[in-house]
Amino acid sequence: MAILKNEALISMKNKGKNWIDLIFWGVRGSIATPRKENIVFGGNTSCFQVKSSFFNDLLIFDCGSGIVSLGNELSNEEITRKGRIFVTHTHWDHIQGIPFFKPFYKPGNSFSLHMFPQMEKSCRDIVKMVMAPVFFPVNVDAFQAEIDYITETGIPSEFNDAYQIESLHSAHPGNTVMYKVRIGDKSIVYCPDNEYEIASEEQKQLMRNFMRGADVLIHDSQETRESYPSKKGWGHSAWETVIELAAELDVKNLFLTHHSPDSHDEILTARNNALEPYRKHFNHVQFAIEAETFRMEF
Repeated sequence: MAILKNEALISMKNKGKNWIDLIFWGVRGSIATPRKENIVFGGNTSCFQVKSSFFNDLLIFDCGSGIVSLGNELSNEEITRKGRIFVTHTHWDHIQGIPFFKPFYKPGNSFSLHMFPQMEKSCRDIVKMVMAPVFFPVNVDAFQAEIDYITETGIPSEFNDAYQIESLHSAHPGNTVMYKVRIGDKSIVYCPDNEYEIASEEQKQLMRNFMRGADVLIHDSQETRESYPSKKGWGHSAWETVIELAAELDVKNLFLTHHSPDSHDEILTARNNALEPYRKHFNHVQFAIEAETFRMEF
């Protein structure tokens, strides 16, 4: 298992092993922060992609500003693409990239967009609101790809016999979920918004069961134990709480994400260094970095 840059990925693609690549297109929370102080960890908001030797379709989670970079990369391809996009919730930092995702405007592309209902609004209703004239110059009719708007119910789903998706409600304002992807015998839990500290005991147990033994856990760690008391109820966890929980649950690889807009590179580098006492509990642990790819081979 390794963090890889593009050159290394190209050289390894044809080695004959099964593999899963986890690509972090956006790891920032709340609002994009395109500043020089964030060059290392990145300033784009939430977007995460899963690739695998088991399937060719696109598998994407969240549509923050990070999805724009993914779309720009895909727009250079001559082939048409199909895929599925799962949105954890509809706060701006998880949907603001939808109107700017170039593959939605390419004829022949095909996507299903999955969201849970928000205040009785369906997936299509929400996207239409995002692209209403008061917010954006064109509406959803400008999309030339085939878009299937799926209002989720939380029932586990299996796709192409290649991967399964499960969901569980998070402790976060709005109808927010975390997702679990199962590929073969590997499991990846993506949970960018979750205030574990305020969940009920019943909900905590459900979360623990959902995360237990995950090969990879990507979890909200926007706060510290020092900053958390003044942000209680805002929907985010202290990183110290998350890392202790993950160690207890035998998580193999942990990525701490959804960085605060105020957490610049110097702050996040110091937090990464503070992980040293915990490294013995994991195969790999770090604060997530935009544009990095984590590979599992098996």
